[in-house]
Amino acid sequence: MRSVLHGLQIKRYGHLSRNAFGRPLGWHPGADETAKLKTTEIEMNYNGWQNRETWLVNVWFGDSWECGSDVDNTKEFLEDSIYELPAWIQDFIDETVIDWDALKEHAAIIEKERQESGSV
Repeated sequence: MRSVLHGLQIKRYGHLSRNAFGRPLGWHPGADETAKLKTTEIEMNYNGWQNRETWLVNVWFGDSWECGSDVDNTKEFLEDSIYELPAWIQDFIDETVIDWDALKEHAAIIEKERQESGSV
């Protein structure tokens, strides 16, 4: 399959589109470094969390956490709840991407702040 874009011949190979020089579309010197930087920014910046799934766990459950074991309880609850859903709905959910370690760190910070403020 071939197409023309602004007079340049574009070759399409599966999901990769290349210009007349055989480079991926949008390529420029330093593009690889820029892409890595953007990927890192995206991966580490979903409202301050690794990804949307981790952020959502914090949004829905984070207010009730007082320590790291509360995060473990939340993880167990979510896993049990997901497996109770019909299989076709489970296919829409990827619980493996949730960054439980980051959530536990967040809970530890909350616990420390509560202890320091004397609200324990």
